[in-house]
Formats: sequence, structure tokens, C-alpha cells
Amino acid sequence: MHTWKRPYSRLGLRLLKGFSLLFLLLVMSGCWGQKNIDQLTVVAAIGLDAAPDDRIEMSVQLVNPTLPVAAGAGGQRRPFAMYAAEGDTIFEAMEQIRKQAKKNLFFPQSRIILIEEELARRGIEEYTDFFWRDTQQNPLSWILISKQPARDTLQKSKELEDVPSEEWSDFIKNRRGNSSVTLELYKFLPRLDQVGFQAYAAGIAPVSKGGEETMAIREIAVFKQHKLVGWLTDRQAQVLGWLQGKSHNGMIQFELQDRGPKPVVFELKQIKVRLVPSVYRNRVAYRVGIRAKAELKSSVKSLDLTDVQTNRLLEKKLAAQIRESVEQTIERVCRTYNSDVIGFGEALHQSYPRQWKRMKKRWNEELADLDVQVSVSVPIIKTGLKSDQRGLQPE
Repeated sequence: MHTWKRPYSRLGLRLLKGFSLLFLLLVMSGCWGQKNIDQLTVVAAIGLDAAPDDRIEMSVQLVNPTLPVAAGAGGQRRPFAMYAAEGDTIFEAMEQIRKQAKKNLFFPQSRIILIEEELARRGIEEYTDFFWRDTQQNPLSWILISKQPARDTLQKSKELEDVPSEEWSDFIKNRRGNSSVTLELYKFLPRLDQVGFQAYAAGIAPVSKGGEETMAIREIAVFKQHKLVGWLTDRQAQVLGWLQGKSHNGMIQFELQDRGPKPVVFELKQIKVRLVPSVYRNRVAYRVGIRAKAELKSSVKSLDLTDVQTNRLLEKKLAAQIRESVEQTIERVCRTYNSDVIGFGEALHQSYPRQWKRMKKRWNEELADLDVQVSVSVPIIKTGLKSDQRGLQPE
């Protein structure tokens, strides 16, 4: 038996180093100094939408107060401006935008790349070449899948009206939390070509809050090679973060039979996951061990938390709920979508490289038949009472 320790993507790291080296060379050589700063405009965010006849629409959010506002926006000047154009390729659309803006587009400061869901389902293989080849692209740009046209998301978010892309960077970091994970460009691109650890991205969608429309980071878009094949719910996205070792806390709630509709709510902390592959007679199996500590955050009045037996029953129910969530997530990813966004293949590659080499070409078929056993240990360490039956002090 071998325990898998998840490495960073080697290809992704090489890509990031390459971008960084080129960035330093440009600065040191003074290349930027050769360009008139008045002829540059900073691209803060990029949107990609499907257009008729298999064409693509590119939208850019340009941060430059001297830019003329795009047609239809009135005579008002703003700290950013939106431009969009269609083309057979991103390069063609970008050239049209450059002509509209009458400035050269400067990409190293971009923070967000939005891809429309329709385009992602159609497939993005022919468009990724732009991001591989264009050395100006910011490798740390976040990838998000927009459930409405990316152009609308860039243009209509009232919450991000002043300097949208900069606020989005903090927005993603602060709100992806336990229920969402997403990837930067330098990690996303290599995953599109992998089978043992495939690509995914967080979704972004408009929600109504206090009578105003705002943006929410929710759910996870699952890719199989270069196409979006489906979504994970927020709860499944939370589990994905645990299994990947990206998230070590979370929330879970469930109702107790005969205790009314009000759920009990637990906060999970110090979540640790061990994913252990094994191979026997060319059959792959995995043991997924999950350990965590739980704090009860909300209960029902009829529940006697001073009773040791009650606490044990709660622990048993909590462990069962976590195990069910993990099993449902694995079922959805491996059998329904037939995509390895969890990284089972990478775990096998690390522990059994010879067997992985033999199975790699048919890994998508292997996924549907994986034997995965899940075990959960989750003691309740705090109940919110002034004294705990196990001698633990309250917060």
C-alpha cells in the first residue's frame, strides 16, 4: 500500500516559471520603455462567448480612464470600458477590439478569464492556443465559467462597478471558501490535456440580494478534456475541496428523524484526507480515509446534549452524512461525468507508475468501475454547552 501525497502540476509549474522568466526579461531589457504608455490600455478581464457559425465573441474590460466609452454607454467617462468583437479566432476578435479602442491591449494585469457555459460545452480546444502562445497573458488569472453570457457578467455586475476585475480577485479569494474551488490559468491549461487529473472551474452566476443583482461563486464545472460535461453542487464542490486537500474545514447539516424539520448544523475543522490506491490482478481500488473534528453550531430543543449516548448517535449520524456526500461526489464525477477531477489517476501514477502507464490510455473507462471504500472518523469536540461531557472547555 502506498499513500499518495498530491504534488503540484509539474507542467503547470513549468508554465508559471516560463511566464515569470519572460516577464523579468521584458522588464530588465526595457522593452516596455520602447512603447509609448499612451498607446497601451490594461486588460482587466476577458470574456469568451459562443457566437453563431462556430465563431467566438471576445469581450475585454479595459482599465484606463482616458478610453472613450464604447458605443451605447452614453458620453460618460468611467474608470473602465467594455469592448467586444467576434471572430473565427480569438486573435481575429482581439484585433477588432484593438481597432475599436485605438490602443494596444496589455494583458499582464488581467485577473479574470470568464468562459460562457455554452462555449465550454461546445469545446474550447481550438481557443486555448491563444493563451499558450500569447506571452503577455497573466498565468495567475482565475478561470470562471459564467452561467450567463460572459459579456453580460462583465458588463452588468453592479457590485463590481468601479474597478470590477480588481474587486473580483478579492471576491473569489474571499467567497470561494469551503464550497468552491477554482484554478488559475497556469494550472487549468495543462489539466485540459490530462486524464489522471482533469480540469474544473468554479461557476459564477447572478443572484438577487436585497433587491439588487450581485454575483455569486457557486458550483463547480467539470471538464473532460476540453469540454464542460456537467456541474457539481455546492455540497459536492465542498467535498471536492476536501478530497484534493485544498480545503480543511466546512459545514454540514441534516435533519434528525422525529425531531422536526429544523436541521442540526455542524462546523467541520482540521479535515484530513488520505487517499490510498492499491492494485491487485490489474484491478485498482482506493481507500479514502477522512478525519475531522466537529463543532455543533445549531441544534433542536428536544435534543439532550448532556447525554453521552445522544452525542454518540450524533457522531454516527454525522459520519454517515459525510460518507454519503463523499460517495455521491465520487459517483457523480467518475460514473456520471466520467472525468477524473479528483485526481485518482495522479494518485495511481505516484504510487504505481508501471501500472499507471499500462492503464492510462483507458483510464476514462476504468473510472466508471473504480472500487472506492470510504471511512470517516469525526468526533464532536464542542456542543456549545458550558461544560462538555468529555471535559472539553467551551469557546
